[in-house]
Amino acid sequence: MKLFCHSAGLQDGSSSYIPDGEMVKKIVKGCGGFPLALKVVGKSLCGKPAVAWLVRVAKWSDGCSILDTDIESELLENLQSSLDFKGPEMILGECFMDLGSFPEDQRIPVATLIDMWSELYEPVVDGIHAIANLHEINNLNLVSLVATRQDVSEVGSYCSEDFVLQHDLLRELAIHQCRKEPFEQRKRLIIDISGNINIPKWWTEEREQPIDAQLLSISTGEKFSSRWCNILPTKVEGA
Repeated sequence: MKLFCHSAGLQDGSSSYIPDGEMVKKIVKGCGGFPLALKVVGKSLCGKPAVAWLVRVAKWSDGCSILDTDIESELLENLQSSLDFKGPEMILGECFMDLGSFPEDQRIPVATLIDMWSELYEPVVDGIHAIANLHEINNLNLVSLVATRQDVSEVGSYCSEDFVLQHDLLRELAIHQCRKEPFEQRKRLIIDISGNINIPKWWTEEREQPIDAQLLSISTGEKFSSRWCNILPTKVEGA
């Protein structure tokens, strides 16, 4: 919270509007505690009137992603720069975007990732390339690899209880990257519906809709009551 308050000019009096503690908490929560997000969002609100703060909180309360608001373009550009892979390293970007298909705040079993990546990219029996890619993504701080045992010195060594954690903002980045193409042409179709909001327009269409996605992920909340979509996932290898 200190980083945000400093960036927003709340500590040195440079901001013309001083929000109450509750509003500050809501914005910090919307940033997910991610340092870069706290800094960029705080800077964007520094010196802004009360209405700018209220609009920001209202947008996030309506389920709008922090990356979908124009004012956070600097944040998005900074995050996207970490995905500027070239040549053989482009596979790391693919693996990173695959992580967006897992539900928010979920422990992702390493064994599941190895199986998925081996199937999608490199059908090697021991999954050595998939394991190496996971370690590279971890070294870039795009995920947190949590080992449940101490002896993990060998690249190909992992335990069935090992898992991966991904920051909510990085998951949003992965989903944002996947949504650059029309949904019919996406390699990954990630649909995250909370209750009955954020439902895509095409979801309720009557016609059967073929998709090119190899990876399909649909998450709904307990209050979801909409009719199921009529998509035809002919190429899906993982769901």
